[in-house]
Amino acid sequence: MKIIRNLARFAVINAAIALFILFMFSGASWQTPWRQLLEGFSVPFLFGCCIAPLCAIALPRVAPMCSRRFTFPLNWVALLAMLFLLAATGSLIALSILAAIGYIRPGQIFSRWFEGSLRISVVVTLTAGSAITAYEMMRARLDAATLALRTKERDEAQAQRLATEAQLAVLESRVQPHFLFNTLN
Repeated sequence: MKIIRNLARFAVINAAIALFILFMFSGASWQTPWRQLLEGFSVPFLFGCCIAPLCAIALPRVAPMCSRRFTFPLNWVALLAMLFLLAATGSLIALSILAAIGYIRPGQIFSRWFEGSLRISVVVTLTAGSAITAYEMMRARLDAATLALRTKERDEAQAQRLATEAQLAVLESRVQPHFLFNTLN
């Protein structure tokens, strides 16, 4: 169930990014014919489907490692370098798929496609990747703080319970000699 939910989340995020790229970078508008819109949407969607899984696999492992090994500015430099490499790798994979299905014709220069798509891929990957990484880091800090708070509350409740039990024991010790004294009288 979690895998399906994550795949659906990837698809929605990739679709939103593909729509953004379609209207911001390709010059499409609402008057553009549907066939061109679909074609213009499917290429960035393919790029997103090739780059996002790489980021989803690598970043949860790399981000904590960078945070442990480097201080503040250097850990983000390392993360941005990793995002750049992931964008380039995903772009190569997407372009290879486009070439394999014949979308990139043999007469077209592969390197020109790579250069053009890499610019957009890097910008989008750096933006989305750094935002998601920052969000996940803040969420991890929030989870740690919540756990610490719950632990503290539990410890305080246990201390309160022990204090109440101690007060009850003191009261019992005061009451028992009094009854014993009355009984002897």
